[in-house]
Parts: sequence; C-alpha cells; structure tokens
Amino acid sequence: MTLRQAETIISLARNNMNARATARTMFVHHQTVLYNIKMIRRNTGLNPLDFYDLQKLLPMAEEVLNHD
Repeated sequence: MTLRQAETIISLARNNMNARATARTMFVHHQTVLYNIKMIRRNTGLNPLDFYDLQKLLPMAEEVLNHD
C-alpha cells in the first residue's frame, strides 16, 4: 500500500466513505480518489467503500502512515 492510498483510506473513514468529500479534503480530483480506491481493491482484495472492509484497511493504513 502506498502512502497516497493510506491517506485515501484514512480520509474516506473521516468523510463517511464519501469519495467526493474525500477529494475535497485531500485537494485532489474526484477521479483521483476513485482511481486510488480501484488500486486499493486490486492490491488488497478489500473494498474501501464497504464498511467492514474499511475497518480492516484502517489498521493497515495507519501502519503505513506511522512507518514513515
């Protein structure tokens, strides 16, 4: 998981899994967030837009963010 993907996961959680609100808070285009979600799904097999999958992804994202 990349740093940008980890930031996307954390931001999605803070914005109630709303991709448009996530894009606004991250100062990126909405399509960029959707692309990051697609890459997260491809790499992990977990969907960040699913509540239960997001709960599994959050510790992974925090690990990436705390590692740097």
